[in-house]
Amino acid sequence: MITDIKRATEIYICDKLAAELPTHRCVPFTGGSNTLDADLVEPPFTVVIISEAQRTHSTEGTWFLRGTVQVITHAADVGSAEHSTLVRNVYKAFGAIESDWSNPLFSLHGIDIDKMRSAEDSESHAHSDIIDFTAGVGG
Repeated sequence: MITDIKRATEIYICDKLAAELPTHRCVPFTGGSNTLDADLVEPPFTVVIISEAQRTHSTEGTWFLRGTVQVITHAADVGSAEHSTLVRNVYKAFGAIESDWSNPLFSLHGIDIDKMRSAEDSESHAHSDIIDFTAGVGG
């Protein structure tokens, strides 16, 4: 059940980001989505990772999640100004995701952005900006 709620949330967030940023690729960490099969993804892309999930009460279907939205670019292909613009657009789209109770099988109660941080992979020459967040979902 934990894997299902984590994957459903990753896909939900990717779908919302794709609706706002149709030319940018967003993938769930668990691989594949409703429209894309799992494959090797080349930067630039955004990956959504739900790292922790715990029920708020053992008898309810409400979950408290911790996760990240990671915007990844390749230094040789994307300059720092373009990377910053992409990060700003993803952050804005992610922050605009609203609560959604319309689906009886999955509902987003809300998202709270905790912090933002940067990372680099000098071996792969990649830049990454990471948005840490918590969320409440029902499912």
